[in-house]
Amino acid sequence: MNRNRERTSDIIKIPFRYAPQYAFIIGIQKVLEGVVPTIQVIVTAKFLDTVLAIVYNSRSYSDIFVPLSLVILLIAYSWTASQLSKFVDVKLEMKFRENFRTDITKKRAKLKYSLIENNHTWDLICRVAKEPIRFHDLMHTNATLLLE
Repeated sequence: MNRNRERTSDIIKIPFRYAPQYAFIIGIQKVLEGVVPTIQVIVTAKFLDTVLAIVYNSRSYSDIFVPLSLVILLIAYSWTASQLSKFVDVKLEMKFRENFRTDITKKRAKLKYSLIENNHTWDLICRVAKEPIRFHDLMHTNATLLLE
């Protein structure tokens, strides 16, 4: 159980070690994915209350602009958030390829010769080091699971 918790924390720590700005942006995006629908409901309710107040002549027409602009901003964010997320994902993956894969290769080069000679050990090393970029996918999965 404790070892599993360490692996989860490693999956979250590694992106922050190699590309902290992009990992932070992805974290903020994941939080916003959970918060924005609630904010949309509140803003839409405020917009409808303002429209009804204008219809019943208890408010002026100029009072509609703030709730309307908030609704428009939230809709625009909803439309562009997925594209922004894909852009940040690509940038994070590029940083991983640049830094993380290099570190994996350096560690692989420093292995003892006895580990390289052992077929079973070498097979494990090859499978693990084959696609180190998978940590990026695991981070997204864990961030989603933690926020749900």
